[in-house]
Amino acid sequence: TMQDQKGIGGQIRPHGRAEELRQLASAIRARLLFHRHCGVSVYPFIATSVASLEKDVAGQKTAIETDRVMPAAAVKAEQSRPQKKKVSRSLESVHTAVRSCSLCALSAESTGRVLGLGRIGAPCMVVGDYALKLGVDPVLQHLSAGSETMHQDREALSFGVEEDLLFWKMMQSIQLQPRDVYVTNVLKCFLTQEHEPDEGCLRQCRQHLVREINTVRPQLICAMGDVAASALIGGREPVARLRSRSHTVQMEGIVTPHYPVVVTYHPRFLLRVEDMKRAAWEDLQRMRGMLKRRGQSRL
Repeated sequence: TMQDQKGIGGQIRPHGRAEELRQLASAIRARLLFHRHCGVSVYPFIATSVASLEKDVAGQKTAIETDRVMPAAAVKAEQSRPQKKKVSRSLESVHTAVRSCSLCALSAESTGRVLGLGRIGAPCMVVGDYALKLGVDPVLQHLSAGSETMHQDREALSFGVEEDLLFWKMMQSIQLQPRDVYVTNVLKCFLTQEHEPDEGCLRQCRQHLVREINTVRPQLICAMGDVAASALIGGREPVARLRSRSHTVQMEGIVTPHYPVVVTYHPRFLLRVEDMKRAAWEDLQRMRGMLKRRGQSRL
């Protein structure tokens, strides 16, 4: 009793204080075990949050995590962490950057720039290597009398006159219309037959391709040819080894990672080696199946 614990002058005896501390420790231990059972693992420093914690144990809503006090070191690290840049979802800003680009030697002698064609949100993005300018104006309303329907809303070459004709036949064969496809190249300057794509220029142009991917945000990307495959997934393997395997985009700066990539032959190659059109058809069927599974039910 308290009388037994008190000595002369009402002083609490040492063994009485020890008993009180033991009981207090036991009560705290019991409360901690109860909190652990309720799933509470973090205790805030602020008193008002402690009250919120008690309400949470009683089954009421709380915001413990928002009230948690971060250690000073963690706060400093958070402040020094580079902030994510906001990505502009405007194709016009991407095209403006391409038009004014002077990052490589090719830009100084360029005969024109190749802008990506398509719309934001197109389910499929097709990436080629470059466009050939063979003595024609890069801005064309119709590539030929028979291609008018295939090139509705298209104003420029993507790969070349004959290459574009074959490309849109390939897209139509899997029920992809122009509004379903955004088509672009790794190299943004037109080339002539006298030029070869320079590795340094290709490397500089990849930043434009990253911006296009971040802006369009397709469901699937098709890499046509070795150059496009190397830019999107890295490595130097030929299309013949890459085309039947699963890949994802491996480029720095991509906001939404893990874009699936289908690798196939470029129309320019298929015009020279027609025997490979069968393999390209198989790749297109695989691409169609992937788009269908991702919500393009009309395909």
